[in-house]
Amino acid sequence: MNGEMLKELRVRKGMQANELSDGIMSASKLSKIEKYNRIVDSRDFIKILFKLNMSLEEYYIFSEERYIKERLQAGKVVAEALRLRQNHKYNIAIEKMNSYYEEYKDEYFRHNSCLIKAFYSNKEDIRHHLFPIISHLKSKNEWLFYELTLFNNICLYYPFEEAKMLHEKASNQITKFYQDFKDNEITRSLLINMASHALESNYFIEANKYSNMVIALPQSSKFVYESLFAKIILQISNFKLENGQFSSTYLKGLVDGFKMMDFRELHTNTIEIINRYEVPLE
Repeated sequence: MNGEMLKELRVRKGMQANELSDGIMSASKLSKIEKYNRIVDSRDFIKILFKLNMSLEEYYIFSEERYIKERLQAGKVVAEALRLRQNHKYNIAIEKMNSYYEEYKDEYFRHNSCLIKAFYSNKEDIRHHLFPIISHLKSKNEWLFYELTLFNNICLYYPFEEAKMLHEKASNQITKFYQDFKDNEITRSLLINMASHALESNYFIEANKYSNMVIALPQSSKFVYESLFAKIILQISNFKLENGQFSSTYLKGLVDGFKMMDFRELHTNTIEIINRYEVPLE
């Protein structure tokens, strides 16, 4: 039990801090536990539950509900820290992730802490911060949505050659569990990132493979950008592989699609990629 949970339970029971602390610890010690979100000593934990008139079973039910809420809250905290990229948001996020990990011993919180540190660090330190995540991904024989999400968050941080084994593992898992993964947004996002990563690293066979996997997913108006971009990557890789499946006219139509849908930045970025690979547009 940490300080935040202790305070929440105390307030729910309508008890003042000095009432709860009486006979267990000093009021100042209880105040510090709540204020700094410290972990309650195991000997005091049982005494506190008794004082709160709460059974272990009731506590575990409350703890499970709170754990689910805190996982959701953790995701929001991390997203905000990554979006705003402000030092005080970084400090808040790291502090919360460490606190949650200390309480629940759930690798989810540790991995989020690693992601934040990597995002805010310089290029030389990124791999060091991501090492626990890489170790986790390598240790799992089968990936669930959680592992796909993790890899999606980090795959662009590594040179393709180093990440290639994990790329293969991801694509194999998506193929193996296609019925479960095919309609999931993270699957589409990951495959697009993998295709882009491969293309940027001049691994055209892999870029061709991953873009084809995106195209094979069920199509939806919700994923127009992903579908278009996958087809563009496929055409560029076809051109570089000289496999006879490249069509300049078709590629121009795809690129113009971004322009017609007013995706101006995407249109500009796509033209830059096409020019970089010296792909002819009719």
